[in-house]
Amino acid sequence: MAYEELIENGKATRFQTGEQQAEIASQGGIASGESRRRKRTVKQAMDWVMSLPVSDAKMKAKLKKMGIDGADNQTAVIVGLMGKAMQGNPKAAALIFELLDDEHASTNEQTESHNALIDAIRKRNNED
Repeated sequence: MAYEELIENGKATRFQTGEQQAEIASQGGIASGESRRRKRTVKQAMDWVMSLPVSDAKMKAKLKKMGIDGADNQTAVIVGLMGKAMQGNPKAAALIFELLDDEHASTNEQTESHNALIDAIRKRNNED
């Protein structure tokens, strides 16, 4: 679209001065920094909580039965996620495969295999 068409079609089109653009960019940079700091703080808090020992008695017993002593919350979450996947939850299975693929470079064959398994779980759940 030509410049004249922009002016003619959209009288509301505004052009910022260099000073205004610099101010807007500065505000965006400040907001971005605040957002990054907030995310970092939340991640640090989550890492700390996940590293704490399991406090739920039922989960402790379940982990102990599996041969896992002194587990942290991260282990408990993984065991819970695995349980959901084994019960046929396709989202849980997909998340497990996604986490595994992030850690290990997956091949197309592995990805196709994972997707086929997830599709089979979904199909089975729809039949029930």
